[in-house]
Amino acid sequence: MAGQDQSVNLGGMLTDIGKTMGSMGDAYKPVLQAATKPRGDMNDPAHLSNLAQWASSNGDTAAASMYMSQAREAKSDARYQAAELKQKRAEAIDQAKVGMVNKYAKAVESGGNTQKAYDELMEFSSNASVDVQAQIGGIDQRKATQDAQARAAEKDAEEKAEKGFRTTFNAQLSGAKDPTALLAKVPDQFRETAQVMIAREVQFQEQVQERDQKQRDVSSPVSTEVVTSSIASIRDTDIQDAFNSRMEALKPEDHGWDGEQWNTPVDRHRYEQKIQSIEKEAFAAHTTELADEKSEARYAERARGEAVSAARKNKVTQSEIDDWATANGKDVGGDWNGFGVNIGRTSNDVTRAEAIAGVISERIQAIGMTSGPSVGDIVDDMRFMGGDPATPANWEPVTE
Repeated sequence: MAGQDQSVNLGGMLTDIGKTMGSMGDAYKPVLQAATKPRGDMNDPAHLSNLAQWASSNGDTAAASMYMSQAREAKSDARYQAAELKQKRAEAIDQAKVGMVNKYAKAVESGGNTQKAYDELMEFSSNASVDVQAQIGGIDQRKATQDAQARAAEKDAEEKAEKGFRTTFNAQLSGAKDPTALLAKVPDQFRETAQVMIAREVQFQEQVQERDQKQRDVSSPVSTEVVTSSIASIRDTDIQDAFNSRMEALKPEDHGWDGEQWNTPVDRHRYEQKIQSIEKEAFAAHTTELADEKSEARYAERARGEAVSAARKNKVTQSEIDDWATANGKDVGGDWNGFGVNIGRTSNDVTRAEAIAGVISERIQAIGMTSGPSVGDIVDDMRFMGGDPATPANWEPVTE
């Protein structure tokens, strides 16, 4: 813009001089008009307005009208240029916003330095006065959904693989002379499940051998100790009740037992087969429960590990830092350098990096998942003594 044009004041002074000079002044009018004409930028609306005023004061209405028209056009052009500049700035900010948001999205997707990308995006948001919370929320939600889907697919694949392993391994275990020898050929991923199944098979075989020694002729009743023990071990009460109902309906007196002996050896053998059929089903149901519990414990431990990893890796937001500082009575400042000397720093002062570490520490402490029984825990009247919970030798009966 042009500064204040003193030629307007000069023109007024010279006009007054001209009036005092009478007719002599008329002869000098062209000279006076040329001397008093404002000078400046012809694209400046203010200068064009001064020219219009000058022309009007000299009686040139046509020129005054022309200069006023040019002044209006120049003002319109200036507004357009300002609007265009504002638009270009907005476009530049939008383009930069897209770039910063994409950088954050890539960091989240790749598992890179999410905290750094987040802090840079928030700094840009503050400097450019733009809101990026919706974009951050969308990126985080999309990543959380992808991770959840990946975990679900992985768990589904593992469960299918383990189900197939259990079926195959059950067939190998059934009647095996040395069940423990089978463990050497079991893949590592199924080893814990196999240990549970082997321990249960060994126990079952011992019970069957003891029972078989007791009943050899028609005068001995068919033992139900093994089937009763297997049914009692089942934790699912609905399944347990169903087995008990089948046992109650299977009365020996309805199958040739008169209280002292069987009518024929065939009657005894048929009844024994029915008992043993239920016995095997109950054994299989309890073995499945034990294997399921071991799998769930493994999944829980993995989930805890993933949660701890996420707690360390996921970005720390400013609101989390503020909440942590308030809860712990801390004053979060910059990352001081000072050659190792924090001048004026009190015990309540912490750097941003220290605050982030504090938030992450509390995240990890809040993860309350467990990985299995602790030493001394009692399950089904058995006390855990430590080691692998799937190993029977690591449990002892509660005698109290």
